Amino acid sequence: MKINVARSSLLAAIARVRPFVVRKSGVRPVRLVNDNGLVRLETGSIFGNHSADPRWVAYAGVQLVGGGESWDPVSFDLDALEAAVGLGTDVKVALSHDGTRGEVDGFPVVTCRVAWSIPKQDRTDEKVRVFAQPEELGASLKAVIPFAAKEATRYAINGVHVEVGEHGLHVTGTDGRRLASTTLDAVVIDGFTGFTLPLGVAKPIASRAVIALTSQVSLAWNNRTLEGRLGGENAESLWGFTVESNGRHFPAWRDVIPKNNSSVAKVSTSELSGAMKGLKPLLPKGKDAFRAVRLAGVGAALSLAVLRDKDGSEEHPVPFNVPTQSIVGGFDVTLNPDYVADVVKATKARDLRVSVKDDCSPVLFQPVDDDRFVAVVMPIASA
Repeated sequence: MKINVARSSLLAAIARVRPFVVRKSGVRPVRLVNDNGLVRLETGSIFGNHSADPRWVAYAGVQLVGGGESWDPVSFDLDALEAAVGLGTDVKVALSHDGTRGEVDGFPVVTCRVAWSIPKQDRTDEKVRVFAQPEELGASLKAVIPFAAKEATRYAINGVHVEVGEHGLHVTGTDGRRLASTTLDAVVIDGFTGFTLPLGVAKPIASRAVIALTSQVSLAWNNRTLEGRLGGENAESLWGFTVESNGRHFPAWRDVIPKNNSSVAKVSTSELSGAMKGLKPLLPKGKDAFRAVRLAGVGAALSLAVLRDKDGSEEHPVPFNVPTQSIVGGFDVTLNPDYVADVVKATKARDLRVSVKDDCSPVLFQPVDDDRFVAVVMPIASA
């Protein structure tokens, strides 16, 4: 195999796929593919995926210079490839591979022997295309990713769900113990049934590295795969990802959101954040440590306190100010402090409305003046 590609194009492709690369066995594997003259640099979930896990690939187009031989896909270590490409000064890069070793402009490059398992990019039977701004999509993903399930065996909720609703594009994450959903504006063509993005795709899209390079995001869904395009159609700007559906349905998350919570408190987000920071040094450490805080109050007095044990004994309550007459009904609920901290980080709202039905029911967090974000946290049962 011998080909020539534009050096600037290959460096751009390396920068675009780098956030998606997962280090395995000491290397960051990427694959160079020639698809009928369209050269792509690819990476993805390539190592021994469980059959129920969604497979995905991130790719970037590379400009071919002066034709070249056809070749079978070649796997490289991304760091070695980038280092070799950066050594040259010519506008084009000569790549060769004889089945055992690779060269870039005559410099040896580490090649990988990996069992690639990635979905085919099938653009047929396209039913819908959704357009969204990268900054808004990135911010929405970043807000809900902490709430998403991390266990690989929880196939239905292991990732971030994206779907079109009445008010825009809904981005939702849940691990069964808490949930967060945010809404952003999007231009939708036709209908959209929704799709769950694996965290290996969602996290890079939410990163500054990807957002800074992306002008617009378009999502195309065809009942089998979701293709997200982050750039244009030609070899210079072609960039995106493809995710193959695992056939699992994301749960009806709207049914989880409480509708009749009678006890309500309006709290300042900064005040709540300050109280959480005040308690953080007092929380027990360790994998099996009991970590819980009690949010309690009546009238205009609200406080957080660390619980020492499941018996409900408190230590070091931290009171914080709330608007006068902002508490309706008694308020007493025990929560995981890490979950509360994630809610505070996920919203930029000045004030939050916190509501609960009783001490065993889900706690609802909503911005006072913005209905585009909602979070639900299950309480901790205490004696």
